[in-house]
Amino acid sequence: MSRLFLLVALTASALLSAPAAPAQAGGTVDATVTMTPETTMVVDGEEGLIRLIESEGGERYVFELTLTQSYTTFEFRMQGFDVERPRQMVPSLVVPDTEFPLFHAYPNDRVWEADGPARVVNVTGSADAIVLRLGVDGPANRTLLIERDVAPPGFTLGEVTNLTHFSFYQETTTDEMALADLQVTRVGAAAHVENPTPDYHIRQRFPVQGLDPASEYDIRVVFTDWAGNSVASDPYRVTTAPRPPAPLPLVEPLSPTPNATVPEGGVVISARIQAVDSPLAENGIRLFYDKREITSDLRYEDEVLTFTPPTASRGLHSVAVEVTNEAGGLGVARWTFVVGDEGRSATPFPALLALAGLTLAAWCRRDD
Repeated sequence: MSRLFLLVALTASALLSAPAAPAQAGGTVDATVTMTPETTMVVDGEEGLIRLIESEGGERYVFELTLTQSYTTFEFRMQGFDVERPRQMVPSLVVPDTEFPLFHAYPNDRVWEADGPARVVNVTGSADAIVLRLGVDGPANRTLLIERDVAPPGFTLGEVTNLTHFSFYQETTTDEMALADLQVTRVGAAAHVENPTPDYHIRQRFPVQGLDPASEYDIRVVFTDWAGNSVASDPYRVTTAPRPPAPLPLVEPLSPTPNATVPEGGVVISARIQAVDSPLAENGIRLFYDKREITSDLRYEDEVLTFTPPTASRGLHSVAVEVTNEAGGLGVARWTFVVGDEGRSATPFPALLALAGLTLAAWCRRDD
């Protein structure tokens, strides 16, 4: 069937947006065609509406449709064709490259009730007694094909491109219009993730995302044509790149300044936060005051985070601000300050060590 479907097709969504055909008032089809591989068709309907112009016994039939109404329906009753299921007798229209050649499935056999899309098919019966009901838009002269299709689509896998630490891109092509499902399985896992295409086409695109960095995945693509014939590619492996170093947000203490001594009352804690090459993550700012996380009364405006403690007792206090961006980068600032007499300087830890050393030396000299 490859010669039939090598067309550039619109997506199904484009066809669905076409003007709807009006529903047919009557409760029956306009023409009925009875077919077997050996016998000619018997037409029950308006004269000149449908005419068989070419046939290849049991394989391919070409009909000329002369449609005078905006919407016309047909029923094809087919017996004795060498198929496993009814959908292996495939209807399509010969259309310009800008149109979709296949018919869209209609949920019941009352195809005359369809308002749109204008080209629909309902398939019922069994492999030995197939019933196809078609709805076709008009008025127009159209060429209808019905072909036996029992072979899966041929396919070609494109190269894996745009491989990152969490994604890759893959294209495939088929020799007839088909659906494709790229299935991803992490090595060592039992379940796989499906990535099906929405429309029948001869070219399928797969922008795969959500993978883990530096991980191996087994990939296979399953192709299915309109007749339900399927084929799967051999599995192949994709290894994602390591996670790149994430940009780090900048966190700068503003008040109280590190190691400062501030008077009692009126303590305001603030820090400047700047995103670098990646936006801040949602809920990505955390502030700890005296080792306890503050979850309320925080204000973040114009890149400045502010918190006013309700009380600040005399003595040493600690602050930590941790900021995460969307890339996973973590920026941290930690500092201490002293609440006490105004003008008094906090003694950093190294200075305390030096003071202890001087005291010890003086004690030793006293014993000499």
